[in-house]
Amino acid sequence: MDLEKVYQEPEHPGSFGGVEALFKATGGKFSRKDIKKWLSAKDSYTLHKPIKKKFKKNRVLYAWAIPLHDKNAKTVVSAFEQIFSERVPLKLQTDAGKEFTNKLFQNYLKKKKIGFFMTSNNTKASIVERFNRTLKTKMWKFFTEKNTKRYIGVVDKLVYSYNNTWHRSIQMTPASVTETNQSQVWENLYGKQNNKKVNKPNYRLNDTVRISKEKLLFEKGYEQNWTREIFTIHDIIRRNPIVYKLKDLAGEVIRGTFYEQELQKVTHSGYYPIEKILKTREKNGNKTSHFTTQLPTPITLNDEWEMGLVDFIYPHTWYNIREDNNLFGFDLGDGKSIARRIPQGFYETIPDILDGMYLEDFKNKIEFHYHPIVKRVKIKTKEHAKVFLHKGFSKLLGFEPGEIKGKVESSYIADPNASFPLIYVYSDLVEPQIVGDVQAPLLKIVKVEGKDGEVVNAHYTRPHYVPVIRRHFQTVEMVLRLHSGELVPFERGRVIAVLHFRMRQIV
Repeated sequence: MDLEKVYQEPEHPGSFGGVEALFKATGGKFSRKDIKKWLSAKDSYTLHKPIKKKFKKNRVLYAWAIPLHDKNAKTVVSAFEQIFSERVPLKLQTDAGKEFTNKLFQNYLKKKKIGFFMTSNNTKASIVERFNRTLKTKMWKFFTEKNTKRYIGVVDKLVYSYNNTWHRSIQMTPASVTETNQSQVWENLYGKQNNKKVNKPNYRLNDTVRISKEKLLFEKGYEQNWTREIFTIHDIIRRNPIVYKLKDLAGEVIRGTFYEQELQKVTHSGYYPIEKILKTREKNGNKTSHFTTQLPTPITLNDEWEMGLVDFIYPHTWYNIREDNNLFGFDLGDGKSIARRIPQGFYETIPDILDGMYLEDFKNKIEFHYHPIVKRVKIKTKEHAKVFLHKGFSKLLGFEPGEIKGKVESSYIADPNASFPLIYVYSDLVEPQIVGDVQAPLLKIVKVEGKDGEVVNAHYTRPHYVPVIRRHFQTVEMVLRLHSGELVPFERGRVIAVLHFRMRQIV
């Protein structure tokens, strides 16, 4: 019996099941190990696999509470000065809030020689959240009893009560923990460690994994439980319990550590599905320079994130000579000025453009020459003949717009791509950047490469990251423009943009 057929046919008893369901549905034809390996390559299984919420974790207990008027840097530093006047920790763990990551607070911690790190998942943050719940429960009971909502005068007393209440986990009050009995507290929390061996890690370096998503209290259980993004094991920290450091597929190490139960080994195909192109905007029949992509599932980003362009694949199918830059004029010496447009198209070299300009009537009156060493154009006129170069077309040949007569060499290098050296890539996901004298959601400026008809792949090993402005989205809009602000005039083909998201780096 074919495993693929059993899994994918909705009417089959083992369809879309787990290891045990498929093992029974196939009558033991495949081993559980082989089925598990096969399922690790299936997004429909790995994204929806149930997550473990209860497992052994590192624990910490003690509490301080300082009322704050606001969360600016000076206020937060002042609050920690009060806390550290009693005792100074070796390390401080917080969330990624700006009140902790700002330069003033970070310099204060460095001065105190306190190591700083941030939570990367809600499981670790739940320690302080559990305390917040206990404290707020006490506060609201006080509010009900005293018929008041004022807590400033009582919060210190409630924290004192918490720290002097017997805790089942440490089997004493937090306030009674001292240097002399701290080993006993550790043993009460974790048990005797002398004879305990650190378990063998289930994952190896460079294994590909997904990270479990923390579900909200009433979030639907049938939605995806694991990140679609794939990560690799970067480091194994052999403690009890074992934790792992991860890096993304672009090689960037992500902050924080992860328990084994928060990871799931997968077989990575290298591809992410795009559900559909939601809509496009046309310019002269063109749909390539402005498009909106529909993602298969909504993406929600907590904390501060940034986005970079990793790959930009585009078709080199535009005209460098177009209606807005193909006009020039001439006077053969008879006082009659004649305007002419050279045919639109892609002219690979300057001599190709000069050939497009030439007419038999120019013979012995107007000459064009190109010097490939210095990359300049010479125009020579005789018998009172003149050439008129209009804006745009003159730029390609290295001249200023205007009238040319006699023997004149271009002041600038002639470049057939002068009107189209760069592509400005914009996205609705990123914060506006300063572009000239305006602000616009610019993601990347791409230097144009390749030849006419080629498909060009611009790959960036060290992407430029821009802060993400949208926290929740299921569509990504991309706009490709010239320096003039016009849409890139692709004649045909499609654009592929590979984006990479990471948590915002704090400098």
